Amino acid sequence: SPATPPKVAIQNGTAYFSWNGKTSVRAYDVCGDNDTLLFSVDRAGFETSVALDEVMSATVVVLAKDSVGTALGRSDRIYMDNGTVAEVGVVYSSGGH
Repeated sequence: SPATPPKVAIQNGTAYFSWNGKTSVRAYDVCGDNDTLLFSVDRAGFETSVALDEVMSATVVVLAKDSVGTALGRSDRIYMDNGTVAEVGVVYSSGGH
């Protein structure tokens, strides 16, 4: 299983996220400031994306979840305006925290 957390990037107002090699991921929670849930999206192939057009948040972070909704890891929290890292991501070894 991967030692690196899920990846997230923002391009032209859309967030793209993936977790290389982590096949148990079934869904992602996309969260804004203070972990406010913005979107829950099913994993779509290798890379999943969601438009952030209406999002009023300074930062965005992605939680990867398995089929029963257990959080497997979280991406870096990045600033929406420039993509720099606000908080480093983490892999949950036991699934959840």
